[in-house]
Amino acid sequence: AIVKNKQYAQSGRLRANMGNIYFEQKKYPSAIKMYRMALDQVPNTGKEIRFQISRNIGNAFVRLGHYQEAMLSFESIMEGQDQPDVRTGFNLLVCYYALGDKEKMKKCFNRLLNCRELNLTAQEEDDDGNPNDDDTLIDDSLKIEIRNRTARARRYIAMGANLIAPVIEKTLVDGFDCVVQMLRMKS
Repeated sequence: AIVKNKQYAQSGRLRANMGNIYFEQKKYPSAIKMYRMALDQVPNTGKEIRFQISRNIGNAFVRLGHYQEAMLSFESIMEGQDQPDVRTGFNLLVCYYALGDKEKMKKCFNRLLNCRELNLTAQEEDDDGNPNDDDTLIDDSLKIEIRNRTARARRYIAMGANLIAPVIEKTLVDGFDCVVQMLRMKS
C-alpha cells in the first residue's frame, strides 16, 4: 500500500530496495520490474539515484545475458553524465564486447579514460604531476578515499584493456598497440 501511494516521498527508494532484494535472490526479471517502477517514482531532479537505479537495471540484464538491453541502460547513463563513472563505463564496455562491436569497444574504452575517478587526482597534483604536499595532512580521509577511487578506476581500465585488446584489431599485437596508443594519448 505504501509503495502505491504517490504522496509517500520515499516510495521510489522503497521500490529500488525491493529491486535490490530480488537482485540478491537472483530473481532478475522481478528486480528489473521493481527498478523500472522506482524510476517512474523518482523525480528527474534526483539524477544520481536515477543513474544508480538505471545501473542496477543494466546489471540485472547482464546477469540474464541480455546484453542489448543492458547496453541501452548503460548508454543512457553515460550520455546523461558530464563525466562518466568508471563502473558504468566498464559495464558498457563488457556489453559491447559480448555483442562483438569493435568500434564501440574502442570509443567506450577511450571514454573510460576520461572517467571522473581518474580526474580526482588532478586537483591534488602540481604542474609537474607531483603530489602537492604543501601544508595539508598527508593521510587525511579525503585523500585516502581519492587514492582508493583512483586505484579502483585504474584496475577497471586495466581489465578493460585486457578484455578488448585481443579482439579490436586483426591481430593481438595490433590490438594491444591500439590500446597503448589510446593510453598514451590520455597521459
